[in-house]
Amino acid sequence: MATVDSAELGRASVRIGEIALPAPFAPDRAEFRRAAMVRLVPFARKEEVDPAARRRLALLERDLERAAGSQPGGDLTARLDSSLRVLEARGLADGWALLERGRALTSIHNEADLLVVEALAAGHMEGVGASMLAALVSCLTYRKRGPGEPSTVRLRGGFGERFGSIVALAAEIAVEERSVGMEPADPPDPGFAHVIYAWADGAELDEVLEGAMTGGEFVRNVRMVADLLRQVAKVASPSLADVADVAGGRLSRGVVALSIGVPSSGDDVGQESAG
Repeated sequence: MATVDSAELGRASVRIGEIALPAPFAPDRAEFRRAAMVRLVPFARKEEVDPAARRRLALLERDLERAAGSQPGGDLTARLDSSLRVLEARGLADGWALLERGRALTSIHNEADLLVVEALAAGHMEGVGASMLAALVSCLTYRKRGPGEPSTVRLRGGFGERFGSIVALAAEIAVEERSVGMEPADPPDPGFAHVIYAWADGAELDEVLEGAMTGGEFVRNVRMVADLLRQVAKVASPSLADVADVAGGRLSRGVVALSIGVPSSGDDVGQESAG
């Protein structure tokens, strides 16, 4: 990996701060690049960067990518610029500064972070109960494994319409990301929605497990939904944040609670209609 010392700089270096890079180190993933960019915002400079310094920075970044095992030929600077262009086009950033709508990105750590923030802003998760919210959020965390037909919508009530709106929003974002050379995140997947809805609504493990899904896979997917619900609660409207907190509590019971060593909240689970 290339390094640079003070003798190679045009002027004396000045430490202006430090950041911790997002973990795990994955510069080829969009959410990592956005998270890194957000953390660099406080140190952004308005004046032009010396071209020679920019070239040397690009070389260092390429070496860093190779050392991390990313694909050769990639340019982290270019990909950060591409992410920024998408954020600007969608009104979430102005230059290196996040706008009000974009600040939620600092709290969302998900492969589809931009879609999560945009879905929240569009109101696609407002006005639903805790079980339905868990179902909608699961579409942003769950990915069907192995061969076979794509997942289909199996949850009734208002889920289908809201899921369709999120899918349309994801397709819109994907078009913009491809236009700047980015690889979009996987589209939303409804395959776990009916399972987690039933679990959040009080069903037992033997009632929700189906097909080839193991108990371990079920727990892993529930915990991912619970984690994203906690993040949503930090940035959502007060009413939606309350529902997210309730939904997260309903998920943490039984085998899920045992997996993380916390008391089960199963006694607090209530029923709600799918509408």
